[in-house]
This record gives sequence, structure tokens and C-alpha cells, in this order.
Amino acid sequence: MIGIIGAGLTGLATAFYLKKECALFEKESEAGGHSRTFNHNGHLYDFGGHFLHLRNEWIKQLVTNELGINLNSHSRYSGIFLDNVYGKYPFQNNLQNYPVDIIVECLEGLAKAKYGNKFKSIDTFEDYIMATMGEGIARHFMIPYNTKLWSVPPSEMTTNWMDRFVPEPQFTLALKNLLSNEPIAEGYNKDFYYPENDGIGSISIALSKRIHCIKYDSEVISLDIPNKKMEFSDGTVFNYNKLVNTMPLTELVMRSKNVPDYVRDAGRKLNWTNITICNVSVKGLKIDYNWVYLPEKRYPFFRFGNYSKVSPNKDRPEIKNLYIEFSGGKDFSTIPPLNKILEYLKEMKAVSPDGEIIDSLILPVKYAYIVYDKYREESVKIIQDFYKSKEVYSVGRFGNWEYSSMEDAILHGKATAEILNNLD
Repeated sequence: MIGIIGAGLTGLATAFYLKKECALFEKESEAGGHSRTFNHNGHLYDFGGHFLHLRNEWIKQLVTNELGINLNSHSRYSGIFLDNVYGKYPFQNNLQNYPVDIIVECLEGLAKAKYGNKFKSIDTFEDYIMATMGEGIARHFMIPYNTKLWSVPPSEMTTNWMDRFVPEPQFTLALKNLLSNEPIAEGYNKDFYYPENDGIGSISIALSKRIHCIKYDSEVISLDIPNKKMEFSDGTVFNYNKLVNTMPLTELVMRSKNVPDYVRDAGRKLNWTNITICNVSVKGLKIDYNWVYLPEKRYPFFRFGNYSKVSPNKDRPEIKNLYIEFSGGKDFSTIPPLNKILEYLKEMKAVSPDGEIIDSLILPVKYAYIVYDKYREESVKIIQDFYKSKEVYSVGRFGNWEYSSMEDAILHGKATAEILNNLD
């Protein structure tokens, strides 16, 4: 019997494509993990902005044809609020809305980075920012924003995570856009899909209905790795011959018995960021962005977004559902009271002076972002090598301790199922 821990998208995809007997264990009472949707007093909220950024047509066909979900296509319209001005994202190629001194500083730095002295080596995320974007863009956006998001300065992060996630600026493109005043849409998330009804969680729910081996309210509290046993919070025990893990890698190590000290040491070196999502329904929203980035320290949240931009409230279109994201490092940040959050939104002219919050739902998200520091790569390899030798496959965004998308979660699950299907 194959055991699967976690009914997020990776665990669900593994079970869906697996052709062998399995049991899928989920600690919550429903599937989806961080890709769930909550109906709170008639308002739909996700765990912040979760969208389908697809590179594989077959995943779209899976969602629409096999799962029967209508997907709407959207083009990103996102902004950056800096120096009391809304500008377009990405910042490095859309400088035209900002004060002249900021534009000049950023263009000068970008030109020096492009045509001046090259960095001898790029070892950190900050090195990359300075080498490709220059001092102005680094100072005004890239360093303060990423420090707020990750709760770790870019000087302590590597570049191994960036891949398609950070658009690299081009001096001539930034200058052309400035002169033509036409925003440039770049990045992996410039186009995306979102379900027409019932939020992003509808994908996980539809997938879970096609899997008949899910056991809900089943939290793994310990794993006896040598003897291939799992114990649950209700005292029951499950024996497996192979195991797929999708819970955070740190949790896998902490809950495992009979694990060598060097593996535990590697687990303790893994770093992450917890965030808190403050979901609110408001009257009086004045801006039309999908989401807005906030690099400045005077605002305690690093981003806010508009669910209703992709999923309007059909019965009450004047009400907009928003998500406001606070980062706290390994601790959860203390968020301001709702009236103060509303003050911030009004100060930014995102909400009208007479706007009001009519509903809210606070969602803490542990292990929201994996931090790629100097310890991550070696630590993950040590942990993965040990568990693979024990026929434990730790996969997905959290199981493999990586920065990846919802599409990647499905890909990981399918690939893992194919590996297991081909084993004797």
C-alpha cells in the first residue's frame, strides 16, 4: 500500500494519476491545502492570490474537460504604490509615473548596470539586483520590497529560485516605454486563468471528488521510517511500503523517528516565511488593479489584491473582496486592527473616503514562502537523499522545499505517480 501525506494539489495529482492502491491522508476536513477557497458570510476568499499560470495545455484540458471547471483568461493589471504614486509592474521597465528624480536615478543605475562595469560574480539575490538593475531600482523597489516579502534581506538569499519569476530589465526597453508611456507586461504571471465560479479552491474540490482513497481529519504525528509506519493524532497506525510526502520538509524531519542527526541538523537549517492574509470585503474601492506591491516601510503589508477583479460579486457588484498580505518571517506578524487597515487603504486612495469594511476573515499561512538562503540547497539534498533511500518521495512546493506554482504542483504529482507506476 502506498501512503500519501497531504491533499493539496501535489498529493491530489499523485493519487489521481496513480494506478496502484493508495491511501491519501489530509489533516484538514477538506482538500486543497493552500489552494482552498473559503465562503465566509457569502464572501469568497482564497489564501491570497492564487492563479493558474499555465505553460502546459494538457493541464488546462485536465481542469476544463476532466474536472468540468470553466476557466476565464485574464491579463495581469498590477501596480506598485511608491512615493504616493501608482505605477505599473514590473517596476524596472515601467518608470514613467514616478517623480523625475526617481526616474533619473533608476535609469542612470540601469544604464550603468547594462553598459558599465560588470560584477565579477553573482552570489546573492542582491548581487543579481545590483548587476542587472542598478542602484536606483535596487533602492526604491527591489531591495525594500523583497525584504518585506521574505523577511530576509536579498543579500542573504541565493539566485537559485528566480528562474522565470523575476523579469530581467532592459535599458532600451525601459527607456522606450518611458518615452512612449505604454506599460510593458512581463513576467511568468502576465497572463493567467481563474475559475469562473467558486474560487480557486474549486479545482482541488473537483479533483478530490474523483479520488476515493482520501482520509480527512488525519494528521500524521510521527513516522517510523525504518519500519514504514505512520501514527495519527487519533492513535491509529498505517503501514506503507512506499510513501509520498507533500507536507513541509521541516515537518517531515521533525515528525520522523530514528532519523540520523545529520538529517535533523539539515532540517533545522531550512528557512521560511509565514504570512497572514487579512481578507476583507469593502465598499468604495477606487482602483482596478489585480494586485498592488508596496515596497515602503510605512505600510505594514507588502501586497494587497482584488479577488473581485477576476471573480466579481454578481449579486452585489459594489462590494469588492480584497486580500491584504503581511509577512512575519518564521513568526506570524501582528496585524493592525481593521479600522487602521482601512485608513491605510484610504490614504493610498485605494478606497474612497466614505468606504467601509463589511466583512473580514484572517487566515494565517505557515510556510507561505520558502527562503533560498545559503543553507537551502545542501540541506534539501541531504534530507532528500536520506528519505529516497527509505522509499519516501518528498515532493511539491513544500515537500521539496521550493518556490513553485500551482501548475508545478500538478506536474510534480503526476511525475511522482508515473515513477511509482513503473516500480515493481
